[in-house]
Amino acid sequence: MTTGLTAGVLLGSMYEGNLFYSTVLSMTLGITGGVIIGIRFGFLPAIEGMMSGLMAGMMGAMWVR
Repeated sequence: MTTGLTAGVLLGSMYEGNLFYSTVLSMTLGITGGVIIGIRFGFLPAIEGMMSGLMAGMMGAMWVR
């Protein structure tokens, strides 16, 4: 979740005028980080990591606004 939130804040400040692009990129980074970290512990933690990356990426990109 921290990966998605950090990526969202950084990409939201980099792509100030394009909320959609920064949201999609930060969600992708958060989902990737959540799945990579969660897959070691099983399928359900990978799904939970994916969903927390999705939520954190959206919130991080919108927080900069």
